[in-house]
Amino acid sequence: YSDLTSLLQSFKTSNHDDLKNLWLIENKINGRCLTTPPIENNLSSLWAYTPENPKGSYKIPAFALEIDQEYCYVGDRDGLLSIINHQGQFCYSLQFPHKIPSLIKHQEKIYLACNDGKIYQLTDKISQVIYNARPENNYVYEYHLLGFCNLPNNFALIDIYGNLTLLNQNFEELWKIITNLSH
Repeated sequence: YSDLTSLLQSFKTSNHDDLKNLWLIENKINGRCLTTPPIENNLSSLWAYTPENPKGSYKIPAFALEIDQEYCYVGDRDGLLSIINHQGQFCYSLQFPHKIPSLIKHQEKIYLACNDGKIYQLTDKISQVIYNARPENNYVYEYHLLGFCNLPNNFALIDIYGNLTLLNQNFEELWKIITNLSH
């Protein structure tokens, strides 16, 4: 979004009223009722949640954010996924092997990309690997997934080496563009 006004406008035009109450700013998850106009364009939070940063190794512990009708999912650089409700109360967390660069919701399911090169699906507090982007001959410690997004009928994934992959809704590869930077 080019500025805060366009971000707020996108929330106001959302079909999901529950989604109008959350945003990520300055390393905290903030909740606010956007149906009440802000005073002099000043945003004020009804609640704020600061994700854990047990190692204290970075200023911004929250890295990825996704919201659905019940929860707010916050991924961090240490692979911790924190789940909070729309009232800002911590519900539970799940630990993943590496940083969580992307979280998306698609057809009432939550998916996350992890820098172990895998895509996970969350179901009732359980994670399941549904796709592995790491080539079989790649033995590096981390395999960075830079972007993971949902399209109307597919998913797109790009890794740190510039490889672009299009997946169908069953997470089967439709095509892949491999760059010469690949290992």
